[in-house]
Amino acid sequence: AYEIAVRLWPGSATSTFVEGLAEGDTLTVHGPAGSFRREPLIDGDDLLLIGAGMGVLPLVAMVREIAASGGLRRVVLIHAEAGDDDRPFHDELTALAADENQGWFEYSHAAAPLEADAVAALVGEDRDRTVYLSGVQAWVDAGLAALIDADHPRQRVRTHAPVIPGDITAQPGWPEGLDPATEVTVTLADGSTLSVKAGEPLG
Repeated sequence: AYEIAVRLWPGSATSTFVEGLAEGDTLTVHGPAGSFRREPLIDGDDLLLIGAGMGVLPLVAMVREIAASGGLRRVVLIHAEAGDDDRPFHDELTALAADENQGWFEYSHAAAPLEADAVAALVGEDRDRTVYLSGVQAWVDAGLAALIDADHPRQRVRTHAPVIPGDITAQPGWPEGLDPATEVTVTLADGSTLSVKAGEPLG
C-alpha cells in the first residue's frame, strides 16, 4: 500500500481533481522515481534532514524507512514551515522523537523561512554529517551554497526541489512575454483534456 500527501491549492487543476475523488475510484499512477534517497553505504549514520514546506514529505519517508530498519546513530529532522496548521505527519514524527526506546531520532519545527546561514550553522564543523535539503529551488540552492561556503563536502549534501516555486515566470525556460494567467489546454495520456492557466502547477 502507498500513502500520498497532496497540498490543496484553491482553484488548481490537481486540487480540483483530488477533491473530486471518492472512495472506490480507480487511478493509474507511476511509482516513486528520482535519485533523492538515502544511500546507506555512502551517507553514513549521522543525518540532518531539513525540509521547507511540503519538501518535508520525502524526508518523512526516509525516517520511516530508517525506523523500520532499526535506526541509525543520529537522525535530525527539521521542518521549516510558517503555519502551525500545515505540518504533515507532525504527530507521527513527534511521537517517534518522544519514544524513549529509540534514542536516535530528533524532530523540530522551525518558522519559515530557514535562512541559508542558519542551515550551515546547524551542520557546524561536522564534515562527516550528510545533509538533505528538500524544498523550493531557490531555498535549496541558497542552502547548498551556504554549506559549500562553510567548507562542508559537496558529496555530503543531497538536494531535492519537488515544490513548484511561487513565481514560475522567473524560472529558466519560461517563455518570454507569456502571461501565467493565459488559459491553455493540456492533453493527457488517455486523450482527455484539461483547461488550465499556464502558470498553474499540475503535479
